[in-house]
Amino acid sequence: MEQLLKRNLTDKISVEILPVDSEKDLHERVWAINWFNYKRKWLYTLYNRLAAKHVIQVGGRLLFKGHRQRTLFGEETLARHTLLIVTYPKVDNFLDMLTIKAFQLKSLLRLNAVKKFVFGFTRRVDTETVEGVGKKSGAYLVCHYQGVVDSDRLHQLAGKHNLQMFFHGKKTGQIKRSEQGKDEVIAPFFMDGIILLVADNSNAYEEFVTDSDFIQLADGNKTNYVAIFDRVK
Repeated sequence: MEQLLKRNLTDKISVEILPVDSEKDLHERVWAINWFNYKRKWLYTLYNRLAAKHVIQVGGRLLFKGHRQRTLFGEETLARHTLLIVTYPKVDNFLDMLTIKAFQLKSLLRLNAVKKFVFGFTRRVDTETVEGVGKKSGAYLVCHYQGVVDSDRLHQLAGKHNLQMFFHGKKTGQIKRSEQGKDEVIAPFFMDGIILLVADNSNAYEEFVTDSDFIQLADGNKTNYVAIFDRVK
């Protein structure tokens, strides 16, 4: 029997994952998107070091961490300085982590370390990254959107500019906090999908976003944002 996507953190506070479409997606491997700015970068670094063991404890692993270099396309209101993608075997593992008292205490550091925090779960829609795709450091193209992207056309366009698909995730869940009868969606996840592409030559990124085929794809979406991010180890 599948577990409920809800956990009690205290006698008065609970958290729940709200499915976007099929709840089944949340009982399979998920990729959590953390999209945020820093208030105190040193404090976030401390939090990250302290919290990492709890992520590993529940089976989580880091897929990508990067910092924005510059925006290429889209509104700055959609921009953030940092992207962190962490994968979990399923949402239950993430919820189990939230119930760990030590993790709850360490999370207070994160609350004081970041701002404009956006968080949500995605399901992977690209083929699992093959060995050798992606660099452990260097420039990546990060795109997020509200709308629907034609995956076949996207792959064709990427291939045209010698870009490889590193990750494509579509929104599948967001987190809600309840306290004494009051519900609040935490860090509203305003993107329907997020894409990471990688090339040997960063000039290819400029060519990609100025291609008329990309403009046509973007025109079909409510919002689009594209930036070059520097991946950090």
